Amino acid sequence: MSESIKVFVKIRPPIPDENKQSEMQKLSIQVLDNKQFEYQNQEDYMPILRLSRGLYEQKDYSFDNILGQNTTQDQVFNVVCNNLIDDALSGINRTILTYGQTSSGKTYTLFGPSSEPILSGRGDFSQINKTSGLLPRVCYSLFQQIQQQNIQAKIVLSYVQIYKDDVYDLLTQKMGPKLQFQNMQTPTMTKISVTSAQQVLQLITQAVQQRQVAATQMNAQSSRSHVIFQLHISTSNNYQSLLTLVDLAGSERVNRTLSSGERLEEAKKINQSLSCLGKCISALSTHQKHIPYRDCALTKILAESLSGNCRTFLIATVCPLESNFDESNSTLQFAQRCQKVTTKPKINEHMFEQLN
Repeated sequence: MSESIKVFVKIRPPIPDENKQSEMQKLSIQVLDNKQFEYQNQEDYMPILRLSRGLYEQKDYSFDNILGQNTTQDQVFNVVCNNLIDDALSGINRTILTYGQTSSGKTYTLFGPSSEPILSGRGDFSQINKTSGLLPRVCYSLFQQIQQQNIQAKIVLSYVQIYKDDVYDLLTQKMGPKLQFQNMQTPTMTKISVTSAQQVLQLITQAVQQRQVAATQMNAQSSRSHVIFQLHISTSNNYQSLLTLVDLAGSERVNRTLSSGERLEEAKKINQSLSCLGKCISALSTHQKHIPYRDCALTKILAESLSGNCRTFLIATVCPLESNFDESNSTLQFAQRCQKVTTKPKINEHMFEQLN
């Protein structure tokens, strides 16, 4: 059965530098409550987000859910990841993508703040704290549910980054040669069997040194690559699934980030790949026969998540100040198109192989 991509918008609060500007800038985003309308089914309710600039320019958008500035990481997990683990253990492929302009909170949503061990490479990742992102929460919930259900499961981790449209394995000891595609086939990558959330997070922590991050005018720790985290799951109930979390690098306007040299070349590649993703979403949302997945590495890898056997959610992150109106509007237009895209999730069954 086909179903639409679900879209959640997350509004990040102003950061310290922006708070200094807040007296001179209005907040451009307002969440409108449309519960005054009567619905036969509560699922029909979709909150409205109003984006405005000045007195006369405003646009309204509706999405599956809107996570406001005061939404906690725990609340984001409960809303976005509701039934995620149940699906994964029942043979349904799941994907969560974060999308938005640079510095809008994508990496924070998925991983947590820069001080989080899986981003800093330092500290204790043996437990969840209030700022932990979706990825560590998903890992702990997955292994906890496996234990509670008293089932056997084989979990295999893969973790890659797409840097300047080349795919690199993040589970190798050092950044090796780029991985090669064979037509549309996903490149051969390192896959490591894991038996606990702690082991997964230890491997992600070790990989953090290889992810491409650099400072720009808008973000002191700007992601310069897309990263794709995958858990390949098979259970003794004879189900198998693929759980994918994607942290997309943020779109950039060079006149704001003031990128030059290597940072400028990175920004061009980031924007190019996001443009390819946008073209695929536009083609899918208007039911075109040709979908240009082959145009870049990102869309080749995400092809199944965007239109195939997968239940896919998008978290669109936006900045609240009026100075970000154009970037926020572009993000919301992309998110709106995603709602018109359908995938075809199904239950995947596979004979379970006992662990050695």
